[in-house]
Amino acid sequence: EDIKRHFDRFDVDGSGSIEYSEFCELLRILLKLQDDEQLPESRTLAFWRQLDDDCSGEVEFQEFIPWYLNHFYGDNDQSPIQE
Repeated sequence: EDIKRHFDRFDVDGSGSIEYSEFCELLRILLKLQDDEQLPESRTLAFWRQLDDDCSGEVEFQEFIPWYLNHFYGDNDQSPIQE
């Protein structure tokens, strides 16, 4: 599935979960920000709190699915993440 492939792409260390530092890079790409653009830390943390349901400090794939579908999966079935 495309969502799992994208999740795994950002799980840089292969731990099976996305840590905050990995999430920051994922969010930058999903929001199509240029390298020199900054997302306010408050907005990044707000997204992180929505995503990290169990407050474990990392995001499992099951937590990622509804968040991704809600915020970033378009009606045209095209993912905003381009490889």
